[in-house]
Amino acid sequence: MTTQEETTAAATTTTTGPLTGPKRSKRSDGTGKRRRTNKLKFPGITSPRNACQLFVRHMSQENKSKGLPAQSATQIVKLWKETINKDEWEEKAKQDKKRYWDEVKNEFPEEWKKLQNKRKKRSTPAFFIWLHTNKTTIPELDGKSYPEVLKFMGERWKTLSVDEKKPWEDRSKEEQAQLNAAAAASA
Repeated sequence: MTTQEETTAAATTTTTGPLTGPKRSKRSDGTGKRRRTNKLKFPGITSPRNACQLFVRHMSQENKSKGLPAQSATQIVKLWKETINKDEWEEKAKQDKKRYWDEVKNEFPEEWKKLQNKRKKRSTPAFFIWLHTNKTTIPELDGKSYPEVLKFMGERWKTLSVDEKKPWEDRSKEEQAQLNAAAAASA
């Protein structure tokens, strides 16, 4: 093999960790940029399902139990998109996620502690506290998409003086102090 072929072969290999599986791989679009492919995996524990996945599984089992012909997942997803009341499935997804993390906590306590230590709680930035307080008071923002609102309010935030920003920054610091106190109490 030439050095260019060796380099290409090395770029497409993946690395594995004890509980993680493949960490990085080459993108399928050919850009060569890398992205994370797998999140943390715990052997023997079924990953949590999102609401749509739970709906697809339920509909497949229901069709099978009624003796109806099987529908493809694509057809069931179309039904999902047309379903008006998704709250039931969102709640089931939350329960499944809770089940997953409870199992991880019970079966892999060391890894659970490591994950909890990595998750440092951060306060809401002063800009976002100000944004959510003031965005409803500006009539120009009615009907605008969230990115447009962020752009508009970001420009406004930049024009505020240091004195006008201070109360919002103080609220953010207070929130961080509360989070730090709660973390210290739980440790």
